[in-house]
Amino acid sequence: MIHRLFVAAIILSASTAFSQSPAVDLNHLNEDDLHRIQRTLPNDEASQGERELFEFISERIQRESSGRSSVDNVKLERVEHSSAVSGHSFSDSLLVSIAGRSDQTLLILVPVNSPSYVQDLPFGAPGIIAALELILAHTEQVPEVTLHVVFGTAARRDRPLLQNTILERFDDSPPDAIVLVDILTPDRTIEIVSGSPGVVAPPWLIELVRQSTAGSGFTSRTLGTAEQIFRIGARPSGRDYLIEPFLNQDIPSVLLVDGSTARETWQNDTPVRLTQFETFTTTDIHTSAHGIFTLLVALVRDLPELTRSEWDRNAIRYTLGGREIVIGETEYLIFLLVSIGFVFAYAVTHRQALARYIRTIRRNILSLPLLFGISYVFLLVFGQISEMILTFRGTPELSRVLPVALFGFKIFGAFLLLQVTYLTVRKLPLSRNGSFYSAASVLMLLISVFVFGSLGIATAAPFVMALLATVLFTLTRNRMAKIVFLVLAVIPPAILTFSFLSLEEGATVARLVSDPVTNLLPTLVVMPYLMLLVRMDFLFRHPVSGGRSFTMKMISTIVAAALVISAIQLASAAPFSYERLQRVRVIEESDLATGETTLVIESISEVLGLDIIHDGETKHRPPRSTRTQYEVSMPDPHLELRVDEESFLARRIVNVTITSDLDLVSLEVALLSDEPLLIYQSTFPFRVSSAGNRVEFVSGRNPPNELELQIVIPVESDPLIEIRSTASLIGRLRYEHDAAIHVSQSARQTVRLPLLGGHSNSR
Repeated sequence: MIHRLFVAAIILSASTAFSQSPAVDLNHLNEDDLHRIQRTLPNDEASQGERELFEFISERIQRESSGRSSVDNVKLERVEHSSAVSGHSFSDSLLVSIAGRSDQTLLILVPVNSPSYVQDLPFGAPGIIAALELILAHTEQVPEVTLHVVFGTAARRDRPLLQNTILERFDDSPPDAIVLVDILTPDRTIEIVSGSPGVVAPPWLIELVRQSTAGSGFTSRTLGTAEQIFRIGARPSGRDYLIEPFLNQDIPSVLLVDGSTARETWQNDTPVRLTQFETFTTTDIHTSAHGIFTLLVALVRDLPELTRSEWDRNAIRYTLGGREIVIGETEYLIFLLVSIGFVFAYAVTHRQALARYIRTIRRNILSLPLLFGISYVFLLVFGQISEMILTFRGTPELSRVLPVALFGFKIFGAFLLLQVTYLTVRKLPLSRNGSFYSAASVLMLLISVFVFGSLGIATAAPFVMALLATVLFTLTRNRMAKIVFLVLAVIPPAILTFSFLSLEEGATVARLVSDPVTNLLPTLVVMPYLMLLVRMDFLFRHPVSGGRSFTMKMISTIVAAALVISAIQLASAAPFSYERLQRVRVIEESDLATGETTLVIESISEVLGLDIIHDGETKHRPPRSTRTQYEVSMPDPHLELRVDEESFLARRIVNVTITSDLDLVSLEVALLSDEPLLIYQSTFPFRVSSAGNRVEFVSGRNPPNELELQIVIPVESDPLIEIRSTASLIGRLRYEHDAAIHVSQSARQTVRLPLLGGHSNSR
């Protein structure tokens, strides 16, 4: 009760302090409005739900602004995607523009992309409700900045038509900031995605969003480690790239997503159990929408006070254990200069020690490539062993479920072999001079700084810290102090590694040492610490008289225990559960030209206990298989093709009409010929193959049941037309299973016919 009163007091004081801002509440949308928005779901691209939603939003804004002279600055516009340079869509977007007190602009983009197979689930409703309430609130009060709110589909990461259309629409005057609100479920955590491969958003915008989240009731988090991956130009797996087109045009942009795993249902290949989201109530949706609305109000209010000229390219942001470690660009550069200055000052003031280190490296120079080669081979061996474990378990998904165990198995195994080799093989030409290993560790860390610094200046930070600790390790003569500096040298790269492993990128990082080329990087990272351990072995005598290598033996025992624990985890862990379902695709593929039909059952991992019932006949899935194919009877064709043509001068105008009695997910049309094809004109965009004898027409998702395509070709052309359709088969096939799986069912039909001749191919 006290907490609620405290929150209410904050909201009341905020409303009083910022009298120009709308009241932070859903004052304009009543319960009937919320139910009507929910009834439009699902609203996938070009669906009936999408059209109904846009009609309701337009109607609601016009009704709210009707008769008010103060809302002449509110404009509605429908933006088509049919002319987008990167593709085609049967959908369009709704753009609402509100002129503000200043010429600064904020664009809020709300993707409307609830997929068709999540029936009766409120996916996407909170963001839509909040954005609409923001518009309605500013029909009464002029916003501080010029505000653009876009509702639209076709915003998928693999096909960003909406983003490209916006860039075309605002080409002359791009917004000062873009916030993309992709909130699917009433989750209480908002994840701020702040980058894309090669570029990240400026810190001022990230901090603005974090501050705006403070009073919304949400908990915000930023995946800072992902930013470092973005900075080096990498493309982490499983991440959203919806803001990539904007950041590539140097428009400050962030993406807000909910913290739930629901988005994995259709964005990744690891769907979750949808029933866990069926318990959301209208109250939950209202509460979530209220929080998002509060966040958006704060963004509109505070944006004018920020300096948008700053774009910090080298800030360091890591996430560890739910806590964020942030080092600003200025602080980082100061630290970098101080660290490098300290190393150089040490070299200048300790010339004799430096000369001694250089001499010992020269004398034992062959030990370096030998140690590096042994480390490389052992890491590669255990990388291959781990891959064999994944193959034996029948699933590569373990690398995503247990990235820490997988990576640890490789590192611990290689480290153990290295230590055993050093302890047992005394005849190798390895130095017995302890100073050599101290000097070599500094040298290898210097190389690491340059190598990782070439990937990105911020990426080198952990290795600069490790280098500084290692130099201090060499300076001190106290053995306990050396232990402290050794631990400090290990911590920064360990934080970096475990931060990477904690993300979806963990699967990629965990498999680094399995590839002969990328294995060079882990080897480079491991080498300095192996040498520091050897150096410690020279410093600590064995407690038993005449005993040797006390430190190495003790560390070997610890590493062996860690290796056993990792192996047990990999051998016993289940990659899938009822909270993390395995995706299985069942595809019915029919070629109407040849009369052949196959039933394909495929998954990235082996599936046990799955039977498919097709036309009353049970198809047993062979155990330990990832792809199974059956010959089945030809189903009734659901496509009807009609082709009409007329000639004009030296050209043929061909009108193709394709109808279907099923709701299609996609429709692919292509022209085939033995000779290069020439297309004068087409109602849809098209792509021509490199050989020129195949032309593919680009259409969007969820095409109409009657699709018309007009093509203008030379009169002498005589191509074939190929049509590939994909329709959902939910309910047509049945399956029985005793595993944690999610089955998606679809039908694909292909027809190839001569294009010309004015014929009709009926069902």
